[in-house]
Amino acid sequence: MQHYLNDALEFVADVHTLTKVKNTLYGNGIHLNEETLGGHLKAGLSQFLAIEFSKNNGRDNRVINRYLPWLYHSPPTIQGPKEFMDCVSHIRLLSWLLLGALIHSALMQTPSTCQPIPLELYPSIAEHIQVILTGFSEQSKVSVLHMSSLFHAFILCQLWTMYCEHMVALNPPGSEQNQVCGSILTDFWVKVMPGILLLVCHSKLAEMVSLHFLSLMEALQECNSTILARLLPMWTPILYSFQGHLSGNLHLRLQACINCCPPTRSKEETAAISTTFLRWLQRLQFKMGQIELQSSTATQFYSL
Repeated sequence: MQHYLNDALEFVADVHTLTKVKNTLYGNGIHLNEETLGGHLKAGLSQFLAIEFSKNNGRDNRVINRYLPWLYHSPPTIQGPKEFMDCVSHIRLLSWLLLGALIHSALMQTPSTCQPIPLELYPSIAEHIQVILTGFSEQSKVSVLHMSSLFHAFILCQLWTMYCEHMVALNPPGSEQNQVCGSILTDFWVKVMPGILLLVCHSKLAEMVSLHFLSLMEALQECNSTILARLLPMWTPILYSFQGHLSGNLHLRLQACINCCPPTRSKEETAAISTTFLRWLQRLQFKMGQIELQSSTATQFYSL
């Protein structure tokens, strides 16, 4: 299967893959799971890619150098529609790879390391997300694919956070590697937050961005995220930074996050946490598949 890594990457990276799978099912008169089969295929291939990347990277990260060389270069400082779309494509591919790694880890009965993306590449990942956050207000008007970029950016933030936290949990508390992984995650959010704050303060985008950001908080809460407990006191004021208040529904959702008990890591709750985490990953897989289906279908009919 190693000979087909390029083909598998292209399948996962193509935003039109799920539409092609769905249309093939329709063409054959088979309607079983036509909405979800493509997502399952992508997630399955993403697990395979994550395992292969993890096994073959080595100290020199040769797999990353060969298949994802753009991770070693900052995105272009001048962003036109094409450059912006390239950045979105990179973010989508990273999200599928991280999803595959986390699903594989969640399905294993014993703790395992599936690390397709080295943690030290976090600055490049943060820069890709920053491109979306800083350029969204202008680039979102270009096409449906550009408009969906904010969704993909926040999804990658969720997945990268849980990916790093999984690496933290694999190392003994207080160990050097445990602290390094935790520091990388904190620094990642230090780099990303200015872009989120910029968008929250945008008069026409404040509500949309607040919804994305609040959904991210709820996802991290559901996954028993440790960094959420640390950063929530700093994140909460951001949601109030534009109008000074939230609508009733958003306020209640935020309050639920604030009132949630701090995460626990007791042995008794490990099984329950793993089950909840896997369910969250499966729902996220469905969301990622649906937004790609919608984006692919919409681009065939119109551009904004």
